[in-house]
Amino acid sequence: MENIKLLDVCDVVREYVLEYYNSHTNIDFLEIGAHPKVAHTSKLVKEIDVKYTNMDIEPATNIPESIVGNICSCPEIPDESYDIVYSHNVFEHIKTPWIAAEECVRITKGGGLNIHIAPFSYEYHAYPVDCFRYTHTGFKSMFEISGSVEEIISGYQDVSKRKSINKQIWLDNWLVLYVGRKK
Repeated sequence: MENIKLLDVCDVVREYVLEYYNSHTNIDFLEIGAHPKVAHTSKLVKEIDVKYTNMDIEPATNIPESIVGNICSCPEIPDESYDIVYSHNVFEHIKTPWIAAEECVRITKGGGLNIHIAPFSYEYHAYPVDCFRYTHTGFKSMFEISGSVEEIISGYQDVSKRKSINKQIWLDNWLVLYVGRKK
């Protein structure tokens, strides 16, 4: 049986972003789905010198460098454009996440990181739709099918015991994290 890691996903993201930052210069960082109300990297990105870009299906008026688009089809972004491609609670809202994973890999520079967090167990929350839940092996499969990405770390965080956002009973909440490096 494989060893399943229990993680603090925010600490792990911070660790790998800072490790990458300390060994590279002129870092291009893309956050997918950084809706202004829920952008998770703003504090970390302010601490380090990266070129931060947000990509979302809606315009972000308070994020200067933004792309309005769909990660499942973003030909406007050239191959190998970003050092770090990151998402937090986005992949459950994508109807074809395997295509989104291919695009994430395509736009990541060689040696760059794909860092993604999504629900393993979480209540239904459509924005605009809610389609999937993930395991660490599901993420690994989606990102590594091309053979050009290898897992660095994956695991889970229990974020239970919070108030329900939809006044439902679903209070058992777990996140899954995948960090992969493009070869």
